[in-house]
Amino acid sequence: MGGVSLALGTLAAAVAAGIVALRRRRRDQAEAALRALFAPHAGLIGKDYAYVVERAGPAYFYGGMDHGRDVAQWRAGGLLAEVWFQNGVCTDVEIR
Repeated sequence: MGGVSLALGTLAAAVAAGIVALRRRRRDQAEAALRALFAPHAGLIGKDYAYVVERAGPAYFYGGMDHGRDVAQWRAGGLLAEVWFQNGVCTDVEIR
């Protein structure tokens, strides 16, 4: 009976490790896609919000900040892309 428990425990550990590896691989792929979409600025400077959304899809967050600047954010895994706008025109792209 102990051998069966050991085998099941080993199988469960292998399945769990496989799930973790799959999630990590998906996160890494999503982050790579986000980097490719926004870096290096991907020709977004000078473009309007509609153009950026057409390329990147809907923003995770969009809001007004100080001094008439707006920011739109996209997330993938642990990565954040911020696109900054002034008067509706992209002025900066940050990926972190």
